[in-house]
Amino acid sequence: MFVRKMKDNGPCQQKSTKKYPFLFYLRGNVVIFGGGNVGMRKARSLSEHELRVIVVDKKEIECDSGISFSRCEIDGTSFKKFIDGDTSLVVCSLDDPELNDKITNYCMEHSILVNNATSRSLGTVAFPALIDSGDDVVAVSSMATCPQCAYALRRYISRELPHMDTFSRLMHNLSDDGVLTRELVASILDDGELLSLIHIGWHEKALDRIRREHL
Repeated sequence: MFVRKMKDNGPCQQKSTKKYPFLFYLRGNVVIFGGGNVGMRKARSLSEHELRVIVVDKKEIECDSGISFSRCEIDGTSFKKFIDGDTSLVVCSLDDPELNDKITNYCMEHSILVNNATSRSLGTVAFPALIDSGDDVVAVSSMATCPQCAYALRRYISRELPHMDTFSRLMHNLSDDGVLTRELVASILDDGELLSLIHIGWHEKALDRIRREHL
């Protein structure tokens, strides 16, 4: 098993960096340098959300549909030709941590969102673990301190809260009806029988009970 050692960019930078979770609307291209396991996993995740993804690597790589590929030997200057005004996010997942840092610093200097796969402290974006519940997406993050912890928490939430998509659909039904309020949500969460219906995915029966008992 290959384990990539994460580079520490020093305690001073870690202490001065402030983190807050945001959702970004990406309208431009996503450029991923490095088509290894990490880079391709992120490429597939981004592509599944209908983003335009370009993977750059020195070796020929077979990409899934929806992912573009460009073969190029990346060095300290050649990477710049792949980053332009249409680039909304850059992912640095090369096997060379120093080159990843150089690309990251360039992106930060030009106010381009960037994720550095070999550094927990350098970069502006961390990838969350995602839970797709249909109309909504839940993002779980350890704020880049422990990606494995975020993955574990995502698995725990998915296991302990089955049929989150059913709950999501119900909330959207109530929102469409113009009746969704915080008070209604609190009332729903206090109804054990209703929650049992949600946990087994009985959407119609759950919606009927909400309309009979809570509206």
